[in-house]
Amino acid sequence: MAVVNANYEFIYVDVGANGLSNGDVWANSDLSRRLEEETAGLPDDQMLGNQRTLPYVLVGDDAFPLRRHLMKPYPFQNQDDEQRIFSYRISRAHRIVENAFGNMVDKFKILHNAMQVEPSKMEKIVLAYTVLHNYLFRNNEASYSPVGSLDKENLDGTITASSWRNSQQLLSLDRLTNTTDEAENIRKEFTRYFCHEGAIPWQHPMCGMEGNCLSY
Repeated sequence: MAVVNANYEFIYVDVGANGLSNGDVWANSDLSRRLEEETAGLPDDQMLGNQRTLPYVLVGDDAFPLRRHLMKPYPFQNQDDEQRIFSYRISRAHRIVENAFGNMVDKFKILHNAMQVEPSKMEKIVLAYTVLHNYLFRNNEASYSPVGSLDKENLDGTITASSWRNSQQLLSLDRLTNTTDEAENIRKEFTRYFCHEGAIPWQHPMCGMEGNCLSY
């Protein structure tokens, strides 16, 4: 499990949880505990738009729970227009995470296969690759990640897929449904923001919609 910033860099990595379910990996992580205890070093809540103060959040997929500092898409069945917009916007952010993993695995081929080493050594190897990935991205991006190595979002919102997607496939993870009332309310506020003052021009056609989101 890892956290990736907007520059495709790994800023938190948890290795060595083989055999645990996705929910157990998150629940037993130091990051989960720190987020729950408000000791993860996140900035204070901030005004977003004109009418709401919201916390800083991480973006996850269905393998993670919905929490105050962790947002995920709505369940994909029976989404209304606003929920579809929110899920689309979350997926745009999550694509950064996919590309960080995909690019790293594409460059370091050993990560394509099971490592025939002791678990403690495997953990050090994976951590070393994430550090090397960050170093190369910061200092030699043109060679390490040339044009075509990452997904490209075009001006109309369409995606030109990266080269790594032709050679590998990210695994689908189990879906977690546990949430809190506070997290649900925060997700609703982000949803309203994305559908109004925080809207982007192409989000409606990308979601198969015409016109504006539902009013609130």
